[in-house]
Amino acid sequence: MYHGTDLKTGKIIIESQKMEPSRGDHHWLGDGIYFYRDQKYAFRWVVIKYTENFQNLRAQDYKKIFQKYIILTADVKSDRIFDLDNPEMKLFFLDLRNKILHKSDQSERIQMQLNESGFSDGVILNVLFERMGLNASYDCVSATFPISYSDSTGSRLNYIPELQICVKNAEVIKNIKEFNIEENFSDFREFVELYRKIKYQMKYSAQRNHGKGQKYKK
Repeated sequence: MYHGTDLKTGKIIIESQKMEPSRGDHHWLGDGIYFYRDQKYAFRWVVIKYTENFQNLRAQDYKKIFQKYIILTADVKSDRIFDLDNPEMKLFFLDLRNKILHKSDQSERIQMQLNESGFSDGVILNVLFERMGLNASYDCVSATFPISYSDSTGSRLNYIPELQICVKNAEVIKNIKEFNIEENFSDFREFVELYRKIKYQMKYSAQRNHGKGQKYKK
């Protein structure tokens, strides 16, 4: 598993072998420590963070990123994963989500987050782990984050899948170390550039067609 962070925090994590969870209903899988399964997505994350903080947009300057950021690799030693790409677990989640959405004592919290971000996933998962006992059965949540825009071509594949794991139980994270980016740096840079190009094309196509994409039914 791969995790991007700033260089100072990364060095502390490696030395202590401890990671602190991100907290808040705005995180899409709720409270936890986030990892990518694919190392290239971790590279893209640090590129985004470097760009946001240092306004550096040029590919030839990518290596400067690692004067400020680091990619960590770690083992997640657990098979107790609440996998939202598993159909049975997804249906279980959707059923519980619908029950939570109709609970009056949660409605204010959910509505607050909807007003802030337009999404309630983090609230729902936090409630499931805080109050409905999923923490007794699962150490992690796994899900595919779809980067997608409405499309007029009728393609069912017009999205970029980004698989993430949110670790709820930090004790299952082992063997944290620095990932050697130099070995595949050029491949990673090409991936980020192609990703940026495809995402722009998808967004432009959606805007041009005013979101009149195909709605799939079965």
